[in-house]
Amino acid sequence: MSPEWASAYTKAQAAVKKLSLQDKVNLATDEIIRAINVAATFNRTLMRSRGAALGAEFRGKGIHVALGPMMNLARVPAAGRNWEGFGSDPYLSGEGAYETIMGIQANGVQATAKHYINNEQEHSRETSSSVQHELYALPFLRSVQANVASVMCSYINGSFACENDKMLNGILKGEFGFPGYVMSDWAATHSTLSVNKGLDMTMPGDITFSSGTTYFGNNLIAAVQSGSVPQSRVDDMATRILAAWYLMGQDSGFPAVNFNAWNLNAPINTHVNVQADHKNVIRDIAAASTVLLKNVKSALPLKAPKTIAIVGNGAGPGSKGPNGYTDRGGNDGVLAMGWGSGTADFPYLINPLDAITSRAASDSSTVSSSLSDTDLNSM
Repeated sequence: MSPEWASAYTKAQAAVKKLSLQDKVNLATDEIIRAINVAATFNRTLMRSRGAALGAEFRGKGIHVALGPMMNLARVPAAGRNWEGFGSDPYLSGEGAYETIMGIQANGVQATAKHYINNEQEHSRETSSSVQHELYALPFLRSVQANVASVMCSYINGSFACENDKMLNGILKGEFGFPGYVMSDWAATHSTLSVNKGLDMTMPGDITFSSGTTYFGNNLIAAVQSGSVPQSRVDDMATRILAAWYLMGQDSGFPAVNFNAWNLNAPINTHVNVQADHKNVIRDIAAASTVLLKNVKSALPLKAPKTIAIVGNGAGPGSKGPNGYTDRGGNDGVLAMGWGSGTADFPYLINPLDAITSRAASDSSTVSSSLSDTDLNSM
């Protein structure tokens, strides 16, 4: 255990002694409010700068826990979270995770390594199984070495990942020596006794599953009282959660939450202006991550070309605008961000056609375009 964790544990253990069983269970029954270009830069400085920018934005909104970085390997092209991770190479993913975590947590915000372990495909991802210690686990080891505060367990892995004793207690907490807490992916908790297998926190709170069952909350209290969950285990859960809080110094001077994720017009919402600095980090990453083909006779970049052809629907604007689709789940126009729960609204979005047309004007170049993916005649 690092000196930083040791100090945090001392504070957490003292605090846990003052908590009731209900208080400890409430910590574990929590509700936390909450891309691939950086890996293509192969630049540690930019990776960490991006993490620092993310951490500053989370802190600015009073968010204690960032639900990232994602470090599953992009080994299946259609995997739903590929865009959030660092590619298919375990070493690159591990280094991207390490630098991102260091950047986020430098702001006093807890980072979350996810999704442990095996979230590499979208099709049947709640039931499929694949365990290769040397590949899939490496980025999580690097995360632990970066003092990551929390790890999110996934849905899969033969037996459910959030109650897999070998992967959680054996490898993560044992072999890797992870002193933080393990939270479930959303609705990935499958039993109260998963706490005995290494799960420390259920997310998103003590929800009622399709079976009509809740697993933490009062059920966890009852499990402790009946002896099926040792009191020492609940103490350990509470200690791990509080230690992460102390590790980041969130017990003093942390900004208050100033947003309502479900009501963008709520009075509590406060604008945090990050465009002045963070846009430069984003643009540096975008430039450094652009991979060109072999540049024979310095043909690239183009120098005052007479004509430029832009082909394909992905070069133009989406039919509903940059934020028209829920969670960016559209399939027309430029895809500047992946779909799903990791998305955010664009403050602005310049599509390739408009950008190239604007730049070409300074060279008096003529731009021709076809935004159809199927009209071969116009192409």
